[in-house]
Amino acid sequence: MPLSTKELDQLEQFLESENPFGWDPLPLDVMQGFLCGVASLPFALDNDDWLAPALGIEGAITRDAQAKIWVQLLTRYFDQQRAALEGREDAALIFLGEDAAAHTPEAWSNWCLGFCEAFDIFEAPTEGLLDSPALQELMFPLRALADPQAERKRNHMNAPQWQALLHDCASELWPTVLEVYGHGLAQRKK
Repeated sequence: MPLSTKELDQLEQFLESENPFGWDPLPLDVMQGFLCGVASLPFALDNDDWLAPALGIEGAITRDAQAKIWVQLLTRYFDQQRAALEGREDAALIFLGEDAAAHTPEAWSNWCLGFCEAFDIFEAPTEGLLDSPALQELMFPLRALADPQAERKRNHMNAPQWQALLHDCASELWPTVLEVYGHGLAQRKK
């Protein structure tokens, strides 16, 4: 069941403030990107595998009643993101910060950082699964938006060309995410 507006607001407040568990969770925009990235991986993860880095937990997840409420809420939010990807629906993408109103490429940086983080922190069960040229090509727009300076240097482009490319990447963000998800799904079915 998707989160209600009230539940999403509560989750955002929890993620952005001090919590009684000492967790250091990802902010909501990064979290949504991370969860979409986890759902798009070319291999499956158990919830406990992605919950710890998402919530900034070192070691085992506390399973007391109050912690369980937040874990369940975040798990439902993950299911909501996965359902949007599976249905190839437009997700209500969350981007926060100064650039949010302008819908500039910079506005998507945190979201894309979260998405790419999922591909960077988990080890694939099969060597080379995350290094395939097809996946790297699909991931390029997300990596470019996540870290524009590093990608610009790597691709040796001048500033005007790079800005035009970033605008293209931003305008095609959700279709790109769906392509990466489709690639991951095809790999998981093998």
